[in-house]
Amino acid sequence: MEAQLKQIENRLFQNYLNSQISTESFLRQIVLNTQSQKDLERKTRVEQRKEERALKELSYQIKNKCSGPSLGRGNPYSEVVFVLKHITQKRVMCLRDMLAKIGQKKQNFYITGLFKDKPPQKEENVKKELKKSGFYLYKEIDIIRPRIIVTLGKDPTQFILKKDYEKIHGELHNIIINNNPVIVFPTFDPQDVVTKTGAELILEDFEYLNKLI
Repeated sequence: MEAQLKQIENRLFQNYLNSQISTESFLRQIVLNTQSQKDLERKTRVEQRKEERALKELSYQIKNKCSGPSLGRGNPYSEVVFVLKHITQKRVMCLRDMLAKIGQKKQNFYITGLFKDKPPQKEENVKKELKKSGFYLYKEIDIIRPRIIVTLGKDPTQFILKKDYEKIHGELHNIIINNNPVIVFPTFDPQDVVTKTGAELILEDFEYLNKLI
């Protein structure tokens, strides 16, 4: 919308230079166009405040149910959300280093975890925890409404796409989450990459991702 308004303004100016419209008409239309930009900015601010309130409310709900990190971190207005297995300082730092390799900063994106509590050790408890944490993850995504979700590693990819990330990493998958279309981009969790081959594969994935963002 903002780009369209800018195009309209440029077209008006060009028409004025070519004497296709009068000075009075040109100035009147510029005023109207400027007002449209202000209306757009005001609408954006209102939407941002609504999003901030929704995230605070969700954070309160999660804290009452989970003992781990409540919500993600970073820019809640980003079009790209990274989903780790679980938010830990080491995982976030590894992701930060990976983003730096492609010239990006982690604060430009929103980073969250699939598990809102510490992941269970026993397999029989995983499904129960996934049901609870996954519910909150989808609510989180619904509030932010990203264009791209990057699933990092086995668990986030398996939960969202129901597929093995090693077979589909670096691919784009168009799905619907809560009636919103989104692109899911599965790749490796930077913390789990320990081999030279793995490092090369994840770098290829992130370089491709960089072209999309």
